[in-house]
Amino acid sequence: MNRSVSSPLTEPEDYPNRKELISESSNSVVKLGDRYPQNHNEKDHSTTNGYTRVSYGVCGLQNLGNTCFMNSGLQCLAHTGPLTEYFLKNKYKEELNKTNPLGMKGRVASAYATLLRDIWSGKYGYVTPSNFKLIVGQFAPQFSGYRQHDSQEFVAFLLDGLHEDLNRVIDKPYITTKDFDNRPDDEIAREQWENHLKRNRSIIVDLFQGQLKSTLRCPETNCKNVSVTFDPFMYLSLPLPLKTTLKISLIFVPSNPCEKRSLLFLKIEPLKIKDLKEAVAKKMGLVSHKQILIGDMSDDGFYFYKDNKNLDSFLKKDPKSTSPKLYAFALPRIIKKEEVNGDTENSRAAEKKTNTVYVPVFHRLKKDNSIRILGCPFVLCLELDQIKTTMDFYSKISDYLVQSKIIECPRSDEYLLTVYTIESPSGRSIPTLGIPIRGFSGRAISIDWLIDKYEKLIAQRLETHSTVKVSKLSTKSSWSLYDCLDLFLNEEKLGKDNKWYCPKCKNFTKAIKKFDVWDLPEILIIHLKRFKFDKYHREKIEMDIDFPIKDLDLSGYVSKKGKLSAPPLYDLYGISIHMGSLGGGHYTAFAKNHINQHWYLFNDDKVTKLSSDKALQKRGAYLLFYERQKK
Repeated sequence: MNRSVSSPLTEPEDYPNRKELISESSNSVVKLGDRYPQNHNEKDHSTTNGYTRVSYGVCGLQNLGNTCFMNSGLQCLAHTGPLTEYFLKNKYKEELNKTNPLGMKGRVASAYATLLRDIWSGKYGYVTPSNFKLIVGQFAPQFSGYRQHDSQEFVAFLLDGLHEDLNRVIDKPYITTKDFDNRPDDEIAREQWENHLKRNRSIIVDLFQGQLKSTLRCPETNCKNVSVTFDPFMYLSLPLPLKTTLKISLIFVPSNPCEKRSLLFLKIEPLKIKDLKEAVAKKMGLVSHKQILIGDMSDDGFYFYKDNKNLDSFLKKDPKSTSPKLYAFALPRIIKKEEVNGDTENSRAAEKKTNTVYVPVFHRLKKDNSIRILGCPFVLCLELDQIKTTMDFYSKISDYLVQSKIIECPRSDEYLLTVYTIESPSGRSIPTLGIPIRGFSGRAISIDWLIDKYEKLIAQRLETHSTVKVSKLSTKSSWSLYDCLDLFLNEEKLGKDNKWYCPKCKNFTKAIKKFDVWDLPEILIIHLKRFKFDKYHREKIEMDIDFPIKDLDLSGYVSKKGKLSAPPLYDLYGISIHMGSLGGGHYTAFAKNHINQHWYLFNDDKVTKLSSDKALQKRGAYLLFYERQKK
């Protein structure tokens, strides 16, 4: 999508002169004096003609009574360089649309421009935005009083209002949507964006709007209808992980020995092992969770877990561990319900019914009377009718080792191993030589290598699965902005109160919904959904989210095919912070001055310069403002 963005201001001469500022200002203004924070930096102000002059944009906003939400949002928008330049260079006057029935007769845009002149005049320590608030309240009664409000809702209203006041489209045409007819996504997305531009063209669209792909899939077995739409967005509202959400790391072992193992990181609610198996199956493209066995290896032994076992009880064993303790073994075929479903008892029951048993196998190195576990275990699917003797079992293991390229030839003179049944990976071994395999009673089988050089062959390198974002996740409770993006892009099943009418099967269904980011704007606003509301209660999610200040890389999140207009790398320039409880609290803002490149804390009329971006507060971050890096 084409967007025209002016270059940011770099010289003070680009701003309106003082005479123009005084004649056009209608906000109450206050000269810098004793009210300015005493910890200001000398570089941010100077004395001229008997009064103190501050740096451009270093200006607070007086709290008019519970208006900190407005002040916080205004400071972030006021430090959006391309938008501020557009207003201060009076470009907005050429595009005021006073006849738009969806607009506000140009009054909100004019009031905002006047407020920006005061903020960026370099004359005031703070200004009182009473006139701006009065005009906003006339068109948005919810903001007319002095009750506390939401900064995101205010910013959304203001951007919508500015867009309609500055919409370059005077006569909006009626748009008819064509049938998609299984056309390529890029063709449909381009068509939808062009239709949007036929009715919506403004500086707000140029800077702030991107495009989302929304997919709805009917869950009915005989339908499977898929509906795809492409819609514009002004900001991304990202869900925050619930306090109970866990990060789980595990090793995925394919059924095919030739395929490499994968180290997976999953985010899941602490429900049942079955939910984990479903998540692994979805991640690895398997048909069913029944193709997976979940196992845990420790010094106490190896266990297959039943589907109904609670995940949280397992993870509480060692919450400080960051190493994978779980294994997900892909089985060579879908097993029946009556077959193996978790533990040794079920394995024995399955053996009686189906004559099939799944056995975990370990590699071990014995040296100086010590035992060390090597590499990664694997699971053998044994048809017991085909295993009559121990040599048959040796042959089964040899075939697996050859296929996985651990050894070259099963009959090589260098093939030195002994097979045991064991009670635990590091416990006492009972040799099986000469004993029929049907008689083994251990939980697993070990392969004890006798030569040190085999360690390099057995300790196979784990590979991170391609679908895992490189964010170095672990089982500890730390969350990043990338995690929130992953949650936003996850599939979601609609609830009973939000069913979708499928036009194909003519039913209201609990459809599977999924969002994908198709294209990104120049200015990206990210809304962290800290406030949660439902029929029964309201709460604020007090969770620290780590987010990059520089080089937010969204290249792995854009679905648009072909060459992007610019690399999706973003730098932070504004944060709206909410501290306190749901019913009260206080808003502040951090913003980066695009002229002097310094960060400032804006706490209503108090302005404090930060020593560096390392002093930024991330706790309580509610709105994040990013600007895309230039080519």
